[in-house]
Amino acid sequence: MNAILTYESDSGDSEVDTKDSEIEVKQDDIRRSGKTKQEKLPLNLPPTQSNYKTIPDDNSLDHNGRQRRFRHVAGNWATYIYLPIHLEEIYLTKLDSLQKHLNNYINEEIYKCDDWHISLSRTVTLRYHWIERIDAELRCISTDLPQFNVSFKDNLSVYLNEDDSRSFIGVEIVNGIDVAESIVRRIDRILNDYNLCKFYEIPSLHISLFWCNGKLSRNILELISNDEILRDSIKDLFNETFLISKFLMKSGHLTYDYLLKV
Repeated sequence: MNAILTYESDSGDSEVDTKDSEIEVKQDDIRRSGKTKQEKLPLNLPPTQSNYKTIPDDNSLDHNGRQRRFRHVAGNWATYIYLPIHLEEIYLTKLDSLQKHLNNYINEEIYKCDDWHISLSRTVTLRYHWIERIDAELRCISTDLPQFNVSFKDNLSVYLNEDDSRSFIGVEIVNGIDVAESIVRRIDRILNDYNLCKFYEIPSLHISLFWCNGKLSRNILELISNDEILRDSIKDLFNETFLISKFLMKSGHLTYDYLLKV
């Protein structure tokens, strides 16, 4: 691993990918087929005091130092779309061992991610009255896409959020990337209709395993990439494929399932 990846996480922080010392801002340019002509709801109406109120920010100490990237406003729903990855109990035990070994290099406390997935969108803010229509559009594209398998590279990559306040350690997809990127392109088209941010121009589709506060130095990244125990652990951890049978949208406290064709 010789790269720091800049990428946006689904928790509301953004992660950055700098391969070969170049920071890549990732956005994708796409079209979605089968668009129905409907009158769009107004997209940029300002909130009124009667309908919206600002909720105080969470205390970062309650979330291991994590902070919101934007304030929580009632009526706006933080939303992201992703492929769920289910890890059996044996994987969790192996991740515990990997976490202890990483602590040999990293002074900051490392936290294990507890929601394993591959992000297909940035975290965006939806107005409540958009959700039903976006849900219907996502359901349409899911019926046109097949189930598929993914597998992962056998080396670690490191991701940073945009203000360098958090680092994420994970592995990228190596197989199944064509289908995953096809889903990203269709999602991008839907979100673009609502003037929402699309995904990255050069997406780094990956699963995050660990995170820590602060920016990891390049020296630490080189040490991690050259560690044979870490490389062998990743090979052992992800030596099989994972079936992707659906993608999900999480909007606020609600989760929507979109089953793929068998």
